[in-house]
Amino acid sequence: MKKIIASISIIAAAGSLAAGGTFALFSDSESSTGNSFAAGTLNLTFNGQDGAAVTPLFSLTNLKPSDTGTTNIVLANTGSVAGTSITASISGATFTGTCTEPEVNDDAGNADDCAVVASDEDSDLTNELDESVAVSITDLGADALPGGAGADEDTVVATGTLSDLLGGGLTISGGIAASGSRTFSVDWSIANTVGNEIQNDGVSFALSFTLNQ
Repeated sequence: MKKIIASISIIAAAGSLAAGGTFALFSDSESSTGNSFAAGTLNLTFNGQDGAAVTPLFSLTNLKPSDTGTTNIVLANTGSVAGTSITASISGATFTGTCTEPEVNDDAGNADDCAVVASDEDSDLTNELDESVAVSITDLGADALPGGAGADEDTVVATGTLSDLLGGGLTISGGIAASGSRTFSVDWSIANTVGNEIQNDGVSFALSFTLNQ
């Protein structure tokens, strides 16, 4: 009986120490400071030009049958975010021109067909230039040079007359990596079978490219 009472006394004493005493366990704290979020950039340049500084790709005058030309377009992504696709469009066309005497004579003297309509190239003799200019747009591949194979192989992305391409949209497969670029060639020609119908005709338009994330 005395042993039991002694045990109870020890437990009670231990309990009072636990209730009234202070214990410390190991611990450590760290703080991560300076956390932030920052958006990247995706910025397309056209032949090294940006925004309002972009100049016309074509400014051709005095064209005639059998004329040809090639112009390169370098699209570059100067941003930090990759673009995955490119869309292109030729829009906002306006047409100019009047019928010359040879043009009227070639159409059996139908001078009544010569009313100028700036928004309509189909006013018969008024403007047929866009229907007579053949255009081909080619992706020159990784080496940005004509020809090649594999990654350097050229790929035609659009072909037809300027009239075919006006007002239409075009999606070009593949994009442009951050700090990367792609080069396209634009080849145009006026066949030697074209005659007086394009005399004094003119067409102007906007050529737009969009790089999409």
